[in-house]
Amino acid sequence: MNLQNKIRNTHNITKKGLDVKSKIRYYLTIFKEFKGN
Repeated sequence: MNLQNKIRNTHNITKKGLDVKSKIRYYLTIFKEFKGN
């Protein structure tokens, strides 16, 4: 899955109202992959 899809998925998950810790964990995962490329 590419980065754009992950970001889109994150926005969809955020709309569903996950708690803050889950959001932060998700964004950190994307950020790590982005830096890794």
